[in-house]
Amino acid sequence: KMCEKEILDFEVLLSDTHLLRLTYEEDVLPSPNIGYKKICDFLKVPYIKNKISLIRTNPYPISDMVINYSELAARLQNTPYEWMLSD
Repeated sequence: KMCEKEILDFEVLLSDTHLLRLTYEEDVLPSPNIGYKKICDFLKVPYIKNKISLIRTNPYPISDMVINYSELAARLQNTPYEWMLSD
């Protein structure tokens, strides 16, 4: 919760500033070129389509990577972070 408050405070502080907001889920995960194009547009520099060779470091479902997944799922249930348990 503290982090959420700090992010909201930061957004209020920068509300009069020309700001670009990117998220991993919307701007990188589907294709890194989405975020790259948004950055180019924001900076008003030419967008040159390219092949990005980076891949996800954890391509497996979180349930396969976390030993105490059931405890984690129970803790996150009915919270704003519950969505993080699904791909």
